[in-house]
Amino acid sequence: MIDKIICGTLALATLVLVLAAGCAAPGRHYCPDCAAHSKPVVRNENQPDLGPYELEQRINRLKELTRQKQELSALKDQANKDYVLENMLLAKTAVDAQEPQTAKECLRRVISFYDTFSTEQKRAGSTSLAEKEIHRFFKGEPFERSFVYFYYGLLHLAEGDAQEAGRSFYSAIAADAAFADAYSHDNALFYYFLGQAYHARGDFGNAGGAFANCERLLREQGTPLKEGERRMLGLPSELSATSDALKSQVDANVIVLIELGFSPNKTTEGAQNQRWRYYSLPGRAQSAVVSVDGRELGVAVPVCDTFFQASTAGRASDKVALQDVKSFTKSVTIFIPYGGGFLSTLWEVEGDKRTWTNLPQQYHLCAFKTENPNAQITIEFRNKEGTPIRNLSQKITATIAPGKLNLITTKFYETRN
Repeated sequence: MIDKIICGTLALATLVLVLAAGCAAPGRHYCPDCAAHSKPVVRNENQPDLGPYELEQRINRLKELTRQKQELSALKDQANKDYVLENMLLAKTAVDAQEPQTAKECLRRVISFYDTFSTEQKRAGSTSLAEKEIHRFFKGEPFERSFVYFYYGLLHLAEGDAQEAGRSFYSAIAADAAFADAYSHDNALFYYFLGQAYHARGDFGNAGGAFANCERLLREQGTPLKEGERRMLGLPSELSATSDALKSQVDANVIVLIELGFSPNKTTEGAQNQRWRYYSLPGRAQSAVVSVDGRELGVAVPVCDTFFQASTAGRASDKVALQDVKSFTKSVTIFIPYGGGFLSTLWEVEGDKRTWTNLPQQYHLCAFKTENPNAQITIEFRNKEGTPIRNLSQKITATIAPGKLNLITTKFYETRN
């Protein structure tokens, strides 16, 4: 009897070992419960790209987020020290959600705030040196103020109001001039759209000047335009100063603006945390290939990096206030009774680390002409090695209005959900 039990036990153990070995062997699944765990995960090569319906779902979620922000934020309370920042954040969310009226309203509030900045707000924002900077009114870095006017211009350009768009792009160029003469007027993106606004109005002379400044800045920043890149921007192979050449050669009726990466953020340094250092999280998508109606146009041209803007124009924000802080902390001594004597200390301040966090890091552009009123635009995102990021390309059906410049904005989404 014992022999039979031992034999039976050995046989059962042998069967368990065989089944375990079978489950571990690649391609062989004897155990239904562990089969799912032992199968190697293979990505479905035929998985569809990010389709129009999924993009529509994303936009609908952004619309809902826009409504929630409007309900929760004190967007109309100018006594709120984050009044400007909250309107900036909601404006960008509304742009992504294709809610132009909400975006314009928020940006208009910010612009009006800059124009009517009260004496009390100026004092709280720049001269209250004994108070930590985080408690002051947020006005935005110079590069952030520039992008307030830039997006305001984009919204007007999308509506076909080239004149108001041009004024806004010009304001974007000049927004930081009073704060950082050495770094002002250095954003090629603003000059490009200013040129397009002039061109749409038929002012080809000023359009040529703006396009020339765009190319000059890209060249000075180490990324001169090549012939193919000029073509992707809808410009002549060689920029000409003559109005006739611009009138005949710059004829794109669609501009695709692609946003990649994450906004620059700040950390503070220094004995009183009065110095700022910028950083930006890396994004997977580094470039984008644009196709229209099945015809590949090429790689969209990078024309702006907000990290560059932040680390040049941005570092001069509140320049006077920071100098005052440094001199103030060096010259003012506070004596605290301590152990029968006095302990000398200094005021401590804190750098303002608030930033416009939903800006992108990079802006890429592609311009083209099409007669198709329902153009099919495909954007294939690529990583830093130039390899397509599988199953995350976007397919957009764009309604092209005749007789105007059509603007399409989109961005890279890190996940499919």
